[in-house]
Amino acid sequence: MYYIFPLLILVLSTIVFHIFLIRKYPQDKLFWKRVDYGWVTLGIIGLLGSSISFQNTRSENFERLHQNMLIGVYDQLIRDTERMPLELHNYRLLLQYQDTVKTNLVKCDSLIRILSKLNSQLLIYRDTIEKQTLITFFDSITRPYNLFLFTNSFKQLNDKGVTVSFMLSRVKEELDEVKKYKSERVNGEFYFLMLYISPYLVAIAIAIRLTKITVEIEEIK
Repeated sequence: MYYIFPLLILVLSTIVFHIFLIRKYPQDKLFWKRVDYGWVTLGIIGLLGSSISFQNTRSENFERLHQNMLIGVYDQLIRDTERMPLELHNYRLLLQYQDTVKTNLVKCDSLIRILSKLNSQLLIYRDTIEKQTLITFFDSITRPYNLFLFTNSFKQLNDKGVTVSFMLSRVKEELDEVKKYKSERVNGEFYFLMLYISPYLVAIAIAIRLTKITVEIEEIK
C-alpha cells in the first residue's frame, strides 16, 4: 500500500544516517545543532503537504456527498413537476363547476403552464447538473415562483407552489454546497508535488531526528 513506501524510506534513511553520520564520519556537536534546522524544516514542509492533502480529500468527499444529494433532489423535483400538472388538471375540472372561483381557475391554468414548462426545462438541464449554466438557470426561475406565491392566496394552488418553491431552494442549496467544496480544493502542479513528496519529507525528517537522538544517547554514556 501507499504508506509502505514512506515507511521504507524512514527505515533506510535511518540506517544510512547511522552508518555515515555516526559510524564512518562522526560529526561534532555544532553539526548536530545545525541539523535541527534541517529536520524541523523538512517536517514542517511535509506536514504542510499532508494538511493540503487532507483538505483536498475532505473537500472531495463533501463535494461527492452534496453532488449525490443534488441529483436526488433534482430528480425528485422533476417527478414532482411532472405529477403536479396532472393533479391540477383534475382539480381544474372541479373548479369549472364553481362560478365563484373563476379567478382561481385562471391561476390554476397559469400554474399548470408554469409547472409543465419547468418540467421540460429541468429535463433539458439534467445533463448540465452541477455546472454554472444550471446555477444561472435556477437563479432565473426562483424569483418568478416566489412572485407567484406572493400573489396567490388560494390554499390548494399555494400548497403546490410552496412544494415546488421548497424543492427549488433545496436544489439551489445543494448547488451552492457543491460549488463551495469544489472551490476549496487545491489543484495544480504544486499540489500534486506536495501530495507525493510530503510523506517522504516527513520520513526523512524523522530519520534525521532519530539519528540525532542516538548521538545524544551515546554522549550520555
